[in-house]
Amino acid sequence: TPINGLNMYSNRWVIRAKVCNKSAIRHWSNAKGEGSLFSIELLDSSGFDVKCTFFKEAVDKFYSFLEEGSVYTFSGGRLKVANIQYNKCKSQFEITFDQNSEIHLDKTGGPEITESYEFMKIAGLEGVDPNSYVDILAVVKHVEEPSTIVSKKSGKELIKCEMILEDDSAAEVKLTVWGDAAQTAQQKFANAPIVAFKRARVSDYGGRTLSGQSFNVNPNIPQANGLRQWWSVNGNKTQTRSLSSAMGGNRGPD
Repeated sequence: TPINGLNMYSNRWVIRAKVCNKSAIRHWSNAKGEGSLFSIELLDSSGFDVKCTFFKEAVDKFYSFLEEGSVYTFSGGRLKVANIQYNKCKSQFEITFDQNSEIHLDKTGGPEITESYEFMKIAGLEGVDPNSYVDILAVVKHVEEPSTIVSKKSGKELIKCEMILEDDSAAEVKLTVWGDAAQTAQQKFANAPIVAFKRARVSDYGGRTLSGQSFNVNPNIPQANGLRQWWSVNGNKTQTRSLSSAMGGNRGPD
């Protein structure tokens, strides 16, 4: 079943899709009890993506099994209408999987499932409203040491890592990654790679800054090849304008 063919009146669907984004496990506790959850975004060959959430026992069963970039078949999930405030995927639905859901690795790897982007140039971010989401293709020219902040919302410690992105629009911007991505950022983004960030959130905290969790390092797409050639000739030689102040930063992940 293609993701864009899902509907509330049929629960006998099977999706074949690639895991494009996987969150860290979050723990919650309230008057009703406590538990854990994580979410993933799935992309199929129709170009549609859908957000999926796993709770409690399903976290234990599937978290380590599901890997970003791998393709699986999924069935036995429950559909609900997507909450567009927190969900930027194309599908109008979200899926909840439990421990009885069926998920199997597809060993073919799904070469025909490729991420689609609507890139904008860094210089254009000044005209973008805060809390909008954008796709950015850029060189990661500098990565800071990871650090921790205390979330004003939850009171919990969050790990963050800030980096400087530059593209061929003569502008640079600060982007923050969080959690597991922040802990491994210095290895992942070493040696000035070209990185495609999907749905990075725009903030006006400290000029213009970005927060992004979904990314593809050195993607095999024509635009990346063009930017790589530009960087090899002009890297660190061009005069760039920073859209982010020295304070910079970001208030926290979604």
